[in-house]
Amino acid sequence: MINLEKEAKETNALVLAFLGDAVYTLKVKEFLVRENTFKAGELNRMATKFIRASAQAKVFDEIKNSLSLDEQNVSGRAKNVHTNNVPKNSNLEEYKKATSLEAIVGYNHLCGNNDRIDEIIKKARELQ
Repeated sequence: MINLEKEAKETNALVLAFLGDAVYTLKVKEFLVRENTFKAGELNRMATKFIRASAQAKVFDEIKNSLSLDEQNVSGRAKNVHTNNVPKNSNLEEYKKATSLEAIVGYNHLCGNNDRIDEIIKKARELQ
């Protein structure tokens, strides 16, 4: 049997963030579609408010004190990765926090911790 948690712990932090970005985006879009009857363009504008780096950084700040030890490790690895790619509407600090949040989501996704991902999405919704 595959040890999902072990595999997730050994996965590169930026790969976790890559996966976490997709999962986070999907979860945000899913709840927007379920709760609204807007057209796709408006839903996309709404999703952008959740998905941009500054919004993800705020979510990270809100959950950082409740991170498990494993999530702290993943977050620290993601934050410490050197990058020259910062979105034009963000700064390096926000980008690193957003990357950390995405890595945490990716980690939890690989571990099958969907309840934890739902908690993070709930926090994002509360902050909007």
